[in-house]
Amino acid sequence: KNQDTISYSDAVDKSRRLILRCFNTLASKQEISAVQVASYVMGWPDHYPSHTFVNIYLIGIERYLEQSLTKLKEEKNCTNNGLPIINNVSSNIYESVNEIDEVEDDQHESFELETGIDNEHIVLCNKRIDYELRPNELSHVCLYEFNSDYRTAKITVSDKALFDSDSTPRSVPRRGRPPNDRWQFQTQHPQYSLHIIIRRSFRVVPVLIGPSIPRAEREDTKERYARA
Repeated sequence: KNQDTISYSDAVDKSRRLILRCFNTLASKQEISAVQVASYVMGWPDHYPSHTFVNIYLIGIERYLEQSLTKLKEEKNCTNNGLPIINNVSSNIYESVNEIDEVEDDQHESFELETGIDNEHIVLCNKRIDYELRPNELSHVCLYEFNSDYRTAKITVSDKALFDSDSTPRSVPRRGRPPNDRWQFQTQHPQYSLHIIIRRSFRVVPVLIGPSIPRAEREDTKERYARA
């Protein structure tokens, strides 16, 4: 057994030395231009895209919308038939957002852990919640345009003073570039007191990740096309 252990250790050491030798050979023959060296030293990016991209995961959004529509249909059927409503969508639809058990059942929707009303409270957030509980002033904005033209940011002291005041202007006179328009989330949002919506200075390009949008003329996918 001792001989087997020694033989195994020798084989592992030989493999490590071989990999190290190969790496040193490749590294010594790699050619790096002066521009690359300067970029690495200065911390500059290695490429310059013409646009900035942001991902939109449609699977979780579509599935949540389907579940919500199903609950609304069941509630409507129970109301028409005079039966008691088991699931009250209006009161429970936002409470289920922060329940971890609900997230474990829905594997197609990803959430991010963020701080809530203070550093001791953790809530679940994603782009679907931000869009669903967006400000009333942006109720006419579609999902694609919302992610392209607006972003979330932590609220600052000046933002709190602006929202707490009763003044109608969105910005105060000051030197330099005027601040971008900003709004508060709806009160049901888990980060209502910590984050706000700000109009982007430059538009980004949303990338739709998920299944393709179905055809409108097919009967079996007409409802899914309307949701999309």
